[in-house]
Amino acid sequence: MNKKERPSFLDKVVTTFGPETNFNGNLNFKTSLKICGTFKGTIKTEGYLEISPEANVEAEIEAGTVKIAGILRGNINKSERAELINSAQMYGNITTKILKIEDGVIFQGECKMVK
Repeated sequence: MNKKERPSFLDKVVTTFGPETNFNGNLNFKTSLKICGTFKGTIKTEGYLEISPEANVEAEIEAGTVKIAGILRGNINKSERAELINSAQMYGNITTKILKIEDGVIFQGECKMVK
């Protein structure tokens, strides 16, 4: 996807859960969210989800784009694009169209690439 085609929410995070946030439950949203704290539950979005380096997340995720730099225990069940940044720790399975994994990532699970 070139810069012209990129959805605008990738350039600007609309909502941020700060480092002191501890959230348990089901989360549905349309645009973008950055998690910097602790989250446990399910996340569903057509938009963008970012898990920052200091975040600790235990969740089942369905998202348009997922960028992980922190800890994720759970599965990414459907995504257009999943990125694991060098500080990421992923313990679970990924089903995605596009996958990017940087050097230094800890990934324990399986990956299924779909069209």
